[in-house]
Amino acid sequence: MEVVDAGYKMTEVGLTPSDWVLYRIGDVSISYSGGTPNTSIPEYYKGNINWITSSELNKGRIRETEGYISLSGLNNSSAKVVENGTFLLAMYGATAGVSAVSEISGAINQAILAITSEKVGAEYLFQYFSLFKEKIINTYTQGGQPNLSGHIIRSIRIPLPPTLTEQKAIAAALYDVDDLITRLDKLIEKKKAIKQGAMQGLLSGKIRLAGFHNEAGYKMTEVGNIPNDWEVKMLPEVVDFIHGKAHEQHIDKFGQYVVVNSKFISSEGSVIKNSNENFCPGKKGDVLTVLSDLPNGKALAKCYYVEKDNHYAVNQRVCILRSKQPSSKFLFFIMNRNKYFLKFDDGVTQTHILNHHIRKCPIPLPPTIEEQEAIASALFSMISEIKELEVKRDKYKLIKQGMMQELLTGKTRLI
Repeated sequence: MEVVDAGYKMTEVGLTPSDWVLYRIGDVSISYSGGTPNTSIPEYYKGNINWITSSELNKGRIRETEGYISLSGLNNSSAKVVENGTFLLAMYGATAGVSAVSEISGAINQAILAITSEKVGAEYLFQYFSLFKEKIINTYTQGGQPNLSGHIIRSIRIPLPPTLTEQKAIAAALYDVDDLITRLDKLIEKKKAIKQGAMQGLLSGKIRLAGFHNEAGYKMTEVGNIPNDWEVKMLPEVVDFIHGKAHEQHIDKFGQYVVVNSKFISSEGSVIKNSNENFCPGKKGDVLTVLSDLPNGKALAKCYYVEKDNHYAVNQRVCILRSKQPSSKFLFFIMNRNKYFLKFDDGVTQTHILNHHIRKCPIPLPPTIEEQEAIASALFSMISEIKELEVKRDKYKLIKQGMMQELLTGKTRLI
């Protein structure tokens, strides 16, 4: 090995500390895959043995499974049981290269390779394969859907710190960041569920914010039960609707206008195209909604709220809803994926929301602009809190990526 810098050497996997050793995984571990019980025998899938398929590995750490198999299913197949703390790697299919640590005992199928070793810990292997997943796939597979094998995995060389103590310190540091990210993910999901419940209550009048009159009783309308002091109006009574125009011939990555098409709205503004022309400008307070989508699509009737003037060019198959009476922010929430529009999706053909559909769309409205604004403000505050948590989580993901690059290559030593 060539020593290229004080304390480092060049190896076939790159620069590593001089005291690190390069091992073939097969030389320092025991590995095996499993099998699948006969799916035509229902009794094989009615037991209490955790059934770990390759899709489960997307969780990173397996603490529960979607399915189970029985003892007879295990005994009458090639499925094999792995113990808590086993490193697992998906070998082929859509999840090829995805890895996880099983924190439960369970049975694995033939698409998973289990690896146990006294020389290298499961958590260290998980972090290493997570960092180098794409490199491994690109190195050992060619074209089409990637397929690995036990032989390929066992032949891979991995650089290891000289002691298990240092290896465990690296794994523990990375685990701590993973744990923080996981807790943030759970908090985000909790906040989203709270927001969803608040939307259902506030936008139907079942929940009234403090300070607003709550007249006794409800009435049945075409949009369901609403408070007696609310009213239902047709959409043209409360908005002007303006169809977008084609900007495809003027797409320019340096264009000054953001093109609002269905992909922009469905991605909540993260997928962007620019135009150097603007034939249909959105104005601050406009609600932009998608009028056309594929069967069962997630973009149909999805809305985007415009926060500033002279910035957005509204494209064809997107409609501007420009408020005449209600709070435009309340309108955004009441129109976003509105059930009236979604009913036109038959799940078979592409859906197009037409002018006569728009004209007949009923909208429930609280009696005052002040209450509408209060509802919208409460919901936007929840969205803002969720976005802040997502930014924080994504920041930790970037930090984790940098830590992996440093710690798993020995550029930074913890011991």
